[in-house]
Amino acid sequence: FCAAVAHSWFIGHAASWCLLFLSLYLTTRPYEKPLYEGAMLFLAGLSFGLCVCCRLSNLLGAGVFVACILLYRKRSWLRCGLLFMAGAAIFGGLYMGMNYARFGTIMDKSYNLTHLKDLFKPLYYFMQEHYADAPAQMRFLNAVERMNWPEAFPLPSDRAAFLDFLRRNADEAWNYCKNVPSEPVSTLSQGEIDDAFYTVARSSFSRVGGALSPHNAPNNLRSIFLLMPTFQSEAPYVIPTLAGVSLTFCSPLLYAFLIPLYTRRREPLVWTLFVTTLLAAVPFVLNYGNGFAQFGMRYAMDFLPYMLLLACMGLTHWKWRSYKSALVLLCVLINVWGPIYWRFFYLG
Repeated sequence: FCAAVAHSWFIGHAASWCLLFLSLYLTTRPYEKPLYEGAMLFLAGLSFGLCVCCRLSNLLGAGVFVACILLYRKRSWLRCGLLFMAGAAIFGGLYMGMNYARFGTIMDKSYNLTHLKDLFKPLYYFMQEHYADAPAQMRFLNAVERMNWPEAFPLPSDRAAFLDFLRRNADEAWNYCKNVPSEPVSTLSQGEIDDAFYTVARSSFSRVGGALSPHNAPNNLRSIFLLMPTFQSEAPYVIPTLAGVSLTFCSPLLYAFLIPLYTRRREPLVWTLFVTTLLAAVPFVLNYGNGFAQFGMRYAMDFLPYMLLLACMGLTHWKWRSYKSALVLLCVLINVWGPIYWRFFYLG
């Protein structure tokens, strides 16, 4: 679905999968010559670094590569590990440099800005209008996330400008303007401006925070495990919600990932993949949104590579039977339905 729809964020998932599996392949395949091995491990690190640039959450999968180098490169793990890190550091350094140019810090603030824009539009657009340079915008963003209003609006003119901004944008239906004084801000005393500002801030923005929060977990867990489409008796018959459908519906065979936890429980790689699956799922579970307008769960693409490897281990542990082929085909057909529905019914 992500590759077929190919919106910019969606194609980032497809690209990260390509780069992640390329890196895993280069890390684990055998090499006869040390020089060739070193070059391929450097290339594997380069691929993983670019993968992380596609999706920052892929950085949580680094433990799998540490385990693979230790398990598959027992005689040359130190040299291979250093070459892998050297390759990854190239794109990692460029990524941090890009963040510094955009935000004045090597940390990626783009998700926090997206969260502010999606859920707290007045604060975001006021920041864009009132603070011209990136450092000032980042100071504002960091203060707003802590709901430290005196730090976010340190000057009386800042508070007056925000009230005036809300008055000028009352037709945006933000529902934040009910506490804004009806009189022009220029006619109010400083005390009246401060009282009105703090009333608006504390009543309308009582919970800002960052993009990740534990209170988002119930909805996202429901999305992963329980969110179902609507069924009807006429075309297109199966209607996915705009929030997607659960993995339980579109990829039920993925639950075979639990099998190797018993059948191959003595293998370190199995537990590394399992722990990495859980770690990589954390940003999705805590995120303020589940990916929106999608088929399946596109944010689950961040942890599915490791879950998929475990599922393959589980499905192939016992003799392959025809019913397994039928179930795999069913999962494929269900997922083919995603881009067909979006292209011919949702987008028209």
